[in-house]
Amino acid sequence: MMDGELEQLAIDEVDLTEVARQALNEEMSSRGLSQHAPQPNASAAPLLLHNNSENEDKLCVARRFTSFAEALVARSLLNHSGISCHLADENMLGGNPILSNALGGVRLFVRESELSEASALLNEPIPDSIEVPGLGNFVQPRCPQCGSLDVAFGELNDAAKISLPLGLPLPIRPHDWLCHKCGCRWSDSEQE
Repeated sequence: MMDGELEQLAIDEVDLTEVARQALNEEMSSRGLSQHAPQPNASAAPLLLHNNSENEDKLCVARRFTSFAEALVARSLLNHSGISCHLADENMLGGNPILSNALGGVRLFVRESELSEASALLNEPIPDSIEVPGLGNFVQPRCPQCGSLDVAFGELNDAAKISLPLGLPLPIRPHDWLCHKCGCRWSDSEQE
């Protein structure tokens, strides 16, 4: 890495793990670089360094997700509710969502002062039905065995999840529902 890239990384070190911060500090010391990189534009300093009291609030992990798609939905919910948040490793996982488990899940960060409000929103139950403008009332599908709303359609099975990183052909995606609570699988034709 070039010196300028290390200095930029030092500015954005909130996204680094403790081990990565230590490695960054050691590398900067060995190169004789300042631990706090100088700002090229003094008027931009409060935005880059978060010096004002509103942004001094620590960032906390509000939730970890195994699925990148679930994390995006949660981020949208919080942003729509006016809670500032961001996803760690978003660019890495957006290009390769299978890495989420290797990176410890997708972490959703919020300000410490907004953590309780964010947790309350994320802990709300799945609604039974949703009013869709122009289409009417959408009724959330339920598991016929246990009644759970935590169901998914056409989800990849374990064999597919293993074969994808290995570069093997994917098994055909099932055209059935899967309950995440009890593991029951069913198709729409079975319910009719």
